Amino acid sequence: MRASFDLLTGIVRVAADAPAELIASGTDAFYTSPNDARWSGAISRVLYHESVHLWQLMASGFVANVIGDEWRRLEHFERAGEVRPRSDFVRDHLDRGQGPFSAYELFECWARYWDVHTGNPARLVDEETPGDEIVPAGDDAPAYTWRAFDRFMQTGPDARLYAAPYRTMLERSGADSFFVACVFPAIVHAALGTPAPVRFVDAAFTRALAIHERKALLRRSGNINFDWLNNWSSIVGQVVVPARSELGLPAYTSGFDVIQRGALRTHPIYAQYLERAPMLSQRLELLRRSALDAASPARQAEMLAVRDAPARDKWVLFALPGQPDYRAILGHVLPPPRIRFANATIDARRSALARLAGASETYSAELDALEARVARFMRAERAVSLGLPPSAFES
Repeated sequence: MRASFDLLTGIVRVAADAPAELIASGTDAFYTSPNDARWSGAISRVLYHESVHLWQLMASGFVANVIGDEWRRLEHFERAGEVRPRSDFVRDHLDRGQGPFSAYELFECWARYWDVHTGNPARLVDEETPGDEIVPAGDDAPAYTWRAFDRFMQTGPDARLYAAPYRTMLERSGADSFFVACVFPAIVHAALGTPAPVRFVDAAFTRALAIHERKALLRRSGNINFDWLNNWSSIVGQVVVPARSELGLPAYTSGFDVIQRGALRTHPIYAQYLERAPMLSQRLELLRRSALDAASPARQAEMLAVRDAPARDKWVLFALPGQPDYRAILGHVLPPPRIRFANATIDARRSALARLAGASETYSAELDALEARVARFMRAERAVSLGLPPSAFES
């Protein structure tokens, strides 16, 4: 079993055994502390990476539309017994065309960026680049040098899936690592909320680079968690909004929007995940009211930024899923509906509101039925690809 996020079902697969604590108590503890020694290296980055893909779907209108087109194909097969070809839209998102990377590579690069940032640096160095350097970072786990971070973003077993977008940005900026790392979340998050993410990244990055060369875009504190938030409004105001206008693109469109009004409104899991959206606001309000950690002025400034940013832009929560407080909120409110480990399956609990209304504890029944539907469609698709009738592999 390979690690994966299944786009049609929302199911995450992890090719490792689940720790007993996750089986017994659920996944909240993981999303709060993904690098805890209780979880093995085989789980920490993989489960987090695949979870980021789910959050991408909920945040990104582009990703939701890709999945929506595939969902239409599945429903057409169930109605008519015919396997239609993939839409041009779905095929195009896999194709680089004349560009340096595809929309799919951007999708994968986003998850790689966050799993590299979030992963324990010492373990990453040991796993992927033995002998590379790390530097202390106060009370937290050691931080990457920029050199190590850049290396992780461009190398690894699946580099062909994720490396090109980040490598392109580094090359265009003359290897200005801080600049690329700082603008990457805002630009790529905005891009995936448009119908033309690759064109948007090109236009926005070009604009950001020109402003940065005049030293008029970014402020630097030495703490990337703070710098993302401290520079967010500047990047959005000077880069994201003008680039969107320049390309004549519509306003940011989220996955929630697309699910609500598009083909996925009939999806047995994603449509139900819409009811979880109000819980995000509740968690953010709790965060806003929380007491400040006054351990140091720098830490206090970071926490103020963490608390206040979502009040100005609620999507910052999804744009910065590696920020520890935001990651914990997303993991609690929007966990994968099902995580299949080598030794166990963990299904997410429904919202308290749904349970109070009489719904079952988890989505297990819907997920079982959905997996069977998708498996049947995949068998039919395989049969047709071999020149056989769609029913050839039915038992």
